[in-house]
Amino acid sequence: MSFHNISYRFRSVNEITPEILREIGVTGIAVDLDNTLVFDGTIKFFKNSGEWVESIKAAGIPIVILSNAIGLRVLFLAKKLGVDYIAMARKPSPKAVYKAAKRLGVDVAQLGMVGDQIFADVEAANRAGAIPLLVDPKAPEVFFKKHFTEIRKKEKVLLEKFNKEVGYYVDKRKA
Repeated sequence: MSFHNISYRFRSVNEITPEILREIGVTGIAVDLDNTLVFDGTIKFFKNSGEWVESIKAAGIPIVILSNAIGLRVLFLAKKLGVDYIAMARKPSPKAVYKAAKRLGVDVAQLGMVGDQIFADVEAANRAGAIPLLVDPKAPEVFFKKHFTEIRKKEKVLLEKFNKEVGYYVDKRKA
């Protein structure tokens, strides 16, 4: 099994509706922060991030932030969103994904892991047996720029293949 298998791709979290989550068998959500809900390394949310989290909660789908970022920043952002969190997750390790499923009270096979990185978020989900939900990064990374430039180059090859074979989930639904 390749740990880089992408199951579903979305342009942003805003395309991931409760209806779609139910359609693909997701009963709980673990969501990354940087470049998924907030600008990299900041406490500034992307437009509609808060509304998206509220829509997931309103649909009765439990949600937790699962981030590699440090505790205080993650705590602050989680409090603003009114959700639980797991900081310093060490993705791509699957341990925090298992912990998220347990904390939410869902089977790990029904946990959606939403994030922007193939080699962290998608890989952690695949290693744990969760459902990877890849979103496009919203902005270039500010911190560890050289590291992320290399990662994004490697991801580009996988994404080009995925786009030819599968494409964005919402586009397939419309067809």
